[in-house]
Amino acid sequence: MGRCRPSLWVPMGYGRREDGPPLCDLYFREYERGRTLDPALGRVVKTVRRQQNVGNRSTWHDKYVNNGLEKNEILCRLQEEMRKAGFECPLLVPRPLTLAPNLSVEEIGILKRRKERYKLSNAYKRGMLAAEDPFTLFIWDSRLIHGIFMTIIVMFVTPVSFFMTRYFKETFMNNRIFLHHVWYFVHLSLSLVTVLLSIVGLIRQVGSRAILGVSLSRSGLAHRIMGWMSVVISILLFVLGGIRPMKREFRAVTIIMHGVMGFLFYWLGLACMLTANAIPGSPAAYQDFSILSFFGHLNKEAVFLIVTFWILFDIAMHVVMTLLQCRSDKEMKLTQRRLILFSPIPVLYEKERFDAPGRFPRIYMLTAYIAVALTCTVTICTFMLKYSPRKKGLGFMSCTHSGPANDIREAYTC
Repeated sequence: MGRCRPSLWVPMGYGRREDGPPLCDLYFREYERGRTLDPALGRVVKTVRRQQNVGNRSTWHDKYVNNGLEKNEILCRLQEEMRKAGFECPLLVPRPLTLAPNLSVEEIGILKRRKERYKLSNAYKRGMLAAEDPFTLFIWDSRLIHGIFMTIIVMFVTPVSFFMTRYFKETFMNNRIFLHHVWYFVHLSLSLVTVLLSIVGLIRQVGSRAILGVSLSRSGLAHRIMGWMSVVISILLFVLGGIRPMKREFRAVTIIMHGVMGFLFYWLGLACMLTANAIPGSPAAYQDFSILSFFGHLNKEAVFLIVTFWILFDIAMHVVMTLLQCRSDKEMKLTQRRLILFSPIPVLYEKERFDAPGRFPRIYMLTAYIAVALTCTVTICTFMLKYSPRKKGLGFMSCTHSGPANDIREAYTC
């Protein structure tokens, strides 16, 4: 039905025609003729055209265009005939309930109660479906790219960098990579990888906001808040990472702040991974959480279970590495207790050629840590790529819904 009308809702009494989003096919023709120069939707057109010509969307033309043209023509003709006969044509997309004039108090009460019941239905909660529509498909692909890149950062890049920096400053002392210690080179390289992946993931995700806005769900709000907090923290990490004052007191303060913010960055990322499972239309969730409750169904979500397993495994590995560190300090017979500024401070000189005791157990632990992190990352990305957008709802979006009760807007705002 949406292809017959230039609006998400019935234009007669439920919104103005000029405020509605453009028809997909009509907009494509106007854009290609140069009549519409909207850059945000222009990117959508180019993306959809490119997807139609590549292998991963090889069935798009057969399933959506050829098989849908005849059906759309029949529905449009039927809709026009029903309109002439005085019938209202019901739409699949939820629309606001407009009260007719000259109604009694009882009739108004009945319509209001009907509206409240309708807002509890699955059809209302689903919102627009992320199916083979070019606009919602662009949103789905943007979320997919964002999710995969951020999964690589949170589940592999950041924990490996954190693990190496915390426990391997006194290991591989006789090895150098470009004249740098192994731990420092790994930490610096993975930090640059984090920046590059974050930029790509954020640009694509921010670009999709021009179509339907952002999700109004609580999980979506929490996800965005923690995500932007981690972005700010990552910027501060780079600033503090290059500051190392010569005075011992100030240097200790910068080391503590760098470690604390790195810890917050990592755990905010894990929290974002967990909340992503409950965002409507999220590639991280197999089920449609626009109609399912948050608690009670997460035990069926593969991504949620993998992230939970990784959190428990990570905590266990840090406990074991701390015990190995204490054992190493005991074997070295330190005259003074090792200084811990959120992370253990090395007691060996930088030019030392011999590792601290317990070298091989630490290397075995690092190997196991990297193997499990890589396995979890690849598994989550595989699940995301296999999940389908079909029958998933995007839920309440800021361009289509508003207010504390998530009422549907009478006019499309984006």
